[in-house]
Amino acid sequence: MAAAALMRADFSSAQVLLDPMCGAGTFSLEAALMVKNIPRAGTEILPLQTGRAFVTTLEPHTAQAGRADSKPGLPPILASDIDPEACRRLDECVRRCSLSDAVSVACRIFSSWIP
Repeated sequence: MAAAALMRADFSSAQVLLDPMCGAGTFSLEAALMVKNIPRAGTEILPLQTGRAFVTTLEPHTAQAGRADSKPGLPPILASDIDPEACRRLDECVRRCSLSDAVSVACRIFSSWIP
């Protein structure tokens, strides 16, 4: 659903995505896959009922092909939440999935963002 919503919103790698109440980070993670040209069919990001997120590689060669095509200097995807544990878990997922060059995670209240 998050990927469909991002596509419907015409999200592109030329834009910055602000996800100020990211929770498990579903929108941020989906956007990172889009920005890095990682095929959606090759990687499945699943938010669990506990709010944790993890990546299960279904077809390693497909996911690796997408990473090889990723662009340097990616625009930031700014994810934040007021819950320190949610931020910690998302940051861990981002690092584990090699998405640190696309997603920045911060623990802050959404109203602190200045447009």
